[in-house]
Amino acid sequence: MTLRRQAIQRLKSLGFKYVTIGLQGLRSGAMNESLFDAEK
Repeated sequence: MTLRRQAIQRLKSLGFKYVTIGLQGLRSGAMNESLFDAEK
């Protein structure tokens, strides 16, 4: 079993319905990127 599958199963067993991962990690201001794209 892959690490990915193990992580998903464990988090779901703790009660989470959805499991997602941010491949770029936590970055300050990341949610604002789409605002700047819309202005172009």
